[in-house]
Amino acid sequence: MSVASFPDDALLVRARNIVFSDLDNELIMISAEAGKVFSLNVVARHAWMAMAEPITFGALCEALRTAFVVEPQQCADDVAELVHTLRELGLLAVTHAAA
Repeated sequence: MSVASFPDDALLVRARNIVFSDLDNELIMISAEAGKVFSLNVVARHAWMAMAEPITFGALCEALRTAFVVEPQQCADDVAELVHTLRELGLLAVTHAAA
């Protein structure tokens, strides 16, 4: 699935009240509001942890490129897909960075 990317200055903000815990090489998340349990692989876990505080799309991509060997365009595409999915699930909000 190909999704549109986000501008580098798009601000990513995790939803509140998401309970999460490490389990082996994945992160288990529980959304009481949605009544669902989610599992993130090691890369998505790293992204989630990097979003502990609001972070721009560009800064998140840079953090992931630093942590993992990945081409810039592939990283941007993968992060866009993750952000799109997390937003659709109500786990993440995307806003514009303050000027």
